[in-house]
Amino acid sequence: EFWGNLTDWAQASLFGALALVFFAAGRSLLDTVEPALQRLSGVLWALSVISLGGALYVLFDPILGYDVDTTWTLLGAVTAVAGGLMLRRSESVAQHLVFFAAVMTTLMSLLQTGAEPEVFVFGFATWGIGFVWLLVTRAGVLRPPAAGVVLGAVTMLVGAQIAAVEGSTVTFGVLLGVATAALFATAGIVMRERLAIILGGVGIFWFVPQAMFHFFGETFGGMFGLFVSGIAIVALAIWFSRHKEAL
Repeated sequence: EFWGNLTDWAQASLFGALALVFFAAGRSLLDTVEPALQRLSGVLWALSVISLGGALYVLFDPILGYDVDTTWTLLGAVTAVAGGLMLRRSESVAQHLVFFAAVMTTLMSLLQTGAEPEVFVFGFATWGIGFVWLLVTRAGVLRPPAAGVVLGAVTMLVGAQIAAVEGSTVTFGVLLGVATAALFATAGIVMRERLAIILGGVGIFWFVPQAMFHFFGETFGGMFGLFVSGIAIVALAIWFSRHKEAL
């Protein structure tokens, strides 16, 4: 109720104080051997980075008067550095999510600097960020690995969907989505990784009907797309049930 009555400096100070409190609380639990407290430490550090972002937003926007792109670029860059340093110590899922959000904020803000790019540019850029994130995670640079794999894969699928929304790149975006989903499913089968199989199945079920609609029209394409994607999902499920012990 009183937030709007506070001065900009008071709001920034409160966010900064919260960031310090969350950081100190998370640091106090960092070396514990109890798994639940370790997870709590990661959540507290994630909240610390979010609070830091709040302080920076108030500082850059209403206090210093930076434009929107500059504000979000600087905010994302600073929180990405802070989040990355904390992630090297905590290696928690919450901290990984916050670090990823900060990196995405920075790169997307840089992409919007100057002239507004076309929608498909955001799609291809998003797909590329997800691909790099997946590679870096697989190389062991980012942890925990499951969080990085899911974030990278989902970002790639989202990027393909953005590219397939409108304009002359719809065809390429749809094909990119189908190829990405097929790549995940194939890699999961070859490397016996259930997470990749699940992500591939989700992507197939999402993009194959779109491809059929796009190339063959609504009447035949939709039914045939659902049929093909259903067959693919059933095939993956059968393979998964027969080899789940090895996954």
